[in-house]
Amino acid sequence: MTVYVITTLNYHDLVDKILPQYAKSAVGEGTEVEVIADGVRGHYLVMFVGWRDEVGGLWEFDSY
Repeated sequence: MTVYVITTLNYHDLVDKILPQYAKSAVGEGTEVEVIADGVRGHYLVMFVGWRDEVGGLWEFDSY
């Protein structure tokens, strides 16, 4: 008999874990990445601070 275990995925916990890792990998020389997270309300913002000689800036999303 095969037993399957179903686990609950907490989306907010997953995002809170992934965003800081993304911020570390996305930063370049002369640039810092700020992660602003409100997991209770499901609002997230990734902001690039500094000069990258290109246009860009914010990455914002909401999860409900």
